Amino acid sequence: MNFQELVRTRRSVRRFRKGPIPETKVLSILDSARWAPSYRNSQPWNLLVVYGSDDLNFLSEIYLNAYLRLAENLDDAEKDIILGMKETLRREFLDASFAVIMVADKSLSPSWPIDLSMASENMMLMAHELGLGSSFIDVTYSRISRYFEKDKIYERYGIPDGMEIFCIIVFGIPDEIPRVPHRKSLSEIVHYGGW
Repeated sequence: MNFQELVRTRRSVRRFRKGPIPETKVLSILDSARWAPSYRNSQPWNLLVVYGSDDLNFLSEIYLNAYLRLAENLDDAEKDIILGMKETLRREFLDASFAVIMVADKSLSPSWPIDLSMASENMMLMAHELGLGSSFIDVTYSRISRYFEKDKIYERYGIPDGMEIFCIIVFGIPDEIPRVPHRKSLSEIVHYGGW
């Protein structure tokens, strides 16, 4: 698959088939993060790899609880949507083969969110090239971030002070490939020489 095909066919996969992923593929995914650009080549990322049903269930509960706490503060229509997604939210972790918790050493780069975003996309594109799926879960800037109990993750995995959990990416064998979403045309987003 060439790069254009890779970029155009990658999807956020939220439904996985249970099954192991060969270690060579896992290492290829992780290694791709190292090659992302970063502020002054600071490479502020740390990749905490989580396997196994106990750990994935632990993350699943934190994720689901964040959504349920968010739902308490929404109107009934939005609350109903979230309540209807409970099992889907839970399964996003439970059926995954592994997850990577992206952790930043903020002291290395004032641009750490950008740096870790680029490293994250590298891993997601590599996973797609290897026939695997992934989903990026923003626990820093999204609607659920204020309800996401990062402190439990820091404690369970011994993440040192001064480090910042940025996101969690789940990886697995795709059970369903989402349809191609609408994309704006170039004429809608490109401005030559001015707005």
